Amino acid sequence: KIGVGPWYTQPDEFLSSPEALVRNLMLGSRLGAEYGSSMKIGYTPDSFGHIAQLPQILRGFGINSFVFTRGMGDEGEGLGTEFRWRAPDGTEVVALHLIAGYCNGAFIGSGIPLSGLYKPELWESGNTGLALYFRIYDVEPEVSIERAAERVEELMKVWLPRSKTNALLIMNGCDHLPPQESITRIIDGLRETMPEVDILHGRLEDYVSLVLEVAHELREYSGELRGARYHPLLPNVYSTRIRLKQMNCAAQTLMEQYAEPLSSIKWLCGGGYPRNLVWLAWKLILRNHAHDTICGCGVDGVYKEAEARFLQALQIAKGLTYEGLRHVGNLIDTSEGEDAEMYVVVYNPLSWPRSDVVSIRSTVAPGQYVIADPKGREEAAYVTGEGELWGEAAHRLVFVAREVPAMGYKVFRLKRIDDGAEPLRKPGLTVIENEFFRVKADPDHGGSLTVVDKRTGKVYEGLNTLIDEGDAGDEYNYSPPQEDKVFSSTDVRATITVEENPVYSTLDVRYDMAIPEGLEGQRRSGSLVDLPVHIKARLYRGVPRIDVETVVENRARDHRLRVIFPTGLKAEASYADGHYHVVRRPVQPPKGERWIERPSKDHPQLHWVDISDGAHGVTVANRGLPEYGADGDGVLHVTLLRGVGWLSRDDLLTRPGHAGPAMPTPDAQCLGEYVFEYSIIPHSGTWETGKTYKEARNYTTPLIAALTGKHKGHLPPEASLLSIKPDALLVTAIKRAEGEDALIVRFYNIMEREVEANVGLDLLSKIATVESVWKAKLSEEDLEGLELDEEGVVLPVRPWEIVTLKFKIREPSLPGKVSSDVLRVR
Repeated sequence: KIGVGPWYTQPDEFLSSPEALVRNLMLGSRLGAEYGSSMKIGYTPDSFGHIAQLPQILRGFGINSFVFTRGMGDEGEGLGTEFRWRAPDGTEVVALHLIAGYCNGAFIGSGIPLSGLYKPELWESGNTGLALYFRIYDVEPEVSIERAAERVEELMKVWLPRSKTNALLIMNGCDHLPPQESITRIIDGLRETMPEVDILHGRLEDYVSLVLEVAHELREYSGELRGARYHPLLPNVYSTRIRLKQMNCAAQTLMEQYAEPLSSIKWLCGGGYPRNLVWLAWKLILRNHAHDTICGCGVDGVYKEAEARFLQALQIAKGLTYEGLRHVGNLIDTSEGEDAEMYVVVYNPLSWPRSDVVSIRSTVAPGQYVIADPKGREEAAYVTGEGELWGEAAHRLVFVAREVPAMGYKVFRLKRIDDGAEPLRKPGLTVIENEFFRVKADPDHGGSLTVVDKRTGKVYEGLNTLIDEGDAGDEYNYSPPQEDKVFSSTDVRATITVEENPVYSTLDVRYDMAIPEGLEGQRRSGSLVDLPVHIKARLYRGVPRIDVETVVENRARDHRLRVIFPTGLKAEASYADGHYHVVRRPVQPPKGERWIERPSKDHPQLHWVDISDGAHGVTVANRGLPEYGADGDGVLHVTLLRGVGWLSRDDLLTRPGHAGPAMPTPDAQCLGEYVFEYSIIPHSGTWETGKTYKEARNYTTPLIAALTGKHKGHLPPEASLLSIKPDALLVTAIKRAEGEDALIVRFYNIMEREVEANVGLDLLSKIATVESVWKAKLSEEDLEGLELDEEGVVLPVRPWEIVTLKFKIREPSLPGKVSSDVLRVR
């Protein structure tokens, strides 16, 4: 039988969000069960490295083994082909390394290398366009028992000295290959030729069971798997086709932080739950999470389809988000207090109260306003004109919302104080500031930023400098040309304008950066093209970070564009936001003396990366820019885009041979306009002591808002659905459970110490009858019942532990059953 699952698609673990990995396993396991049973093996043979928390995620679905190919570094020499892999929380799975690859027995006995098996016929006639045809689907190669026996002996020499089981796993297949019709004849022949060897034609489970028998004898390993001693890691897929990465970030964030939670609150308020639409959006996203697709290593046509899937998912997610927030807004009692131009419901999906910027389209006229919270406290607001949309005025209301409850909402009233005010533009000025920072742009050096942290007096110079270098690599790997020339924005003069209004100040920086138009063989072209750059660095009143938007019109090919932050901080390691984890990575890469691929200085990240000398540090948060690097001099860099013209090349300095077919990919040059968003967050101490993970998540998960009117309602003007303390517990999911009336709330402990979780029911206890609370697996199966009292639930949480709580609901309360005078904000 063919094993099905546990994945829906084999993902890239670093580009899929933590919750997307959970949805992937949830859907794959469900579909596998429909075919009889889902394979309970973490089979991830070709993904480009593996996250440290994968053992805990797999265990959450009852999976105790993991089979992989890529990612093993020098540790493989001591671990062997089987070892116990431990997650940061202590959870373990048995790991099986396919040291000879997951195609080690493809068409065994044919003697044909994989490149020969995949050799296509190329056909084009008239106006048909190019087509590829693989003859192996029609004609199976000739095989011989002798060649098959030679292959088995080769594999035994490589595998068995490293194995604790004295068993060899031969994988009889590979990507896109059909079944080998002659395999039964080959096995019978091998049994006659090699009578001293027991040969079993079985399933992956048969081999895993042999390894589990000796699990107690295996060595242990902790940490992510991103080495390349035996197989290429292909580390620069995280910057290939960057627009796809940005769309992925937007789609995941919308679904996890807004669409699912707000749809759940809507359901709890009697509005129904759009389960089919939620899963339709997830299926579209997960189809794109297949590792080759999301990593960008395919032909151009693949990405026209992938972008279309993301666009569909984004449309669904936006609709679900607005419908949920609008439903909640209509239930809030806004009848008290004086009249206003409009009422704005602000939603905070994060697990701590926060004060942050709100931006929303509106039809009110441009001008200066004040925004008042339910207690009458006022803050400045500003409306800018942006023209028309569908025949009516489309302006943008911006203000800083104070103390929006965790995982909850707050209503604000908007009042006009000045008609038609325009932002104050100050050409020639180069400095902006707020309570926390003073930021100066240098017109003689490409508008690079000097930042003074007013809280500590620490000064950072040369931040936000753009660096452009040649790229003679392919969709898998960056590779410098043999004769490279590096260009810096510090060599360019910039035009700078300061714009100010009562809510924020902006440094508007513009310049053209002349760079080579492409490559000429293995050197950068002598012909230059202008790269127009438009940067907006913005400070909001009362917000301790510097938000940056960089717009680039890419007119060049075969190059890599990065933004650098020379912090001057001496550090041995960077710390990057990971999957239910913060990953420490040394700034010096391994020597890689016997690696098949040169160790890379580039790494993946989710929401942020930090570098610190212990006394001071800088966090850089991003929206859809997953590749970063750091060095020992404290220089952080984030890749903005990488333009290449080939799916695979075999002349790289960073990797031997091909990683895929040599196909042209002109769209991977990423020509055109791109918008890059990131935020600079200076701080004292480390990311942990300074808690900059909170400000980084504030940036990557903005407050959102919807307009409502003055009306009676059943919900109070501000409330938290739940409260979860301390703030070391990061909520990653609020959703309706699968198959039952229950609310799923998932969080993890971001600290390296145990904490006590205090979960208050707040609004949840008023809008629904909570029968019981259970600790559950990631699969949402019940683990143990928890004690629930009037204060909520208390439970210990291990360092880096992922906790899933299931609140079993008797029935959501109808809005009419809820009285606003009994609801309180905790």
